[in-house]
Amino acid sequence: METEMPVFHKQILSLIGQGKENARTVSYISKLVGLSSTAVREIVSELVVKYGYGIGTSNTKHACGYYFITNDDEKRETVRNLRSRAMKILKRANVISALPLGGQEDFNFLIATGESTQEKVQRKSS
Repeated sequence: METEMPVFHKQILSLIGQGKENARTVSYISKLVGLSSTAVREIVSELVVKYGYGIGTSNTKHACGYYFITNDDEKRETVRNLRSRAMKILKRANVISALPLGGQEDFNFLIATGESTQEKVQRKSS
């Protein structure tokens, strides 16, 4: 692991607890270091990818946030969570890439008339 890293990286590292039961939320870390949630997420990603820290992520009710992975179960859960998020993002990207342009006009028409574009087409074809 590299020893020289930016101050914010070091601050965030110092706030991450050991094990899932000591997970720290992004909002908690963000408030303490004075960065946006997006910046905190980007730094945590760098801490894993660039510096090699085993930082887990959990979104369960009683243990939500980042933590240092301490066992195989935490490691498996983190990998499962990351893969699941990645698949959802890829699915959304694939749908968006296949969509025709002009969706906003359809939405504006729906707001103005209360009628969907599909209903409009069906009405015209009748």
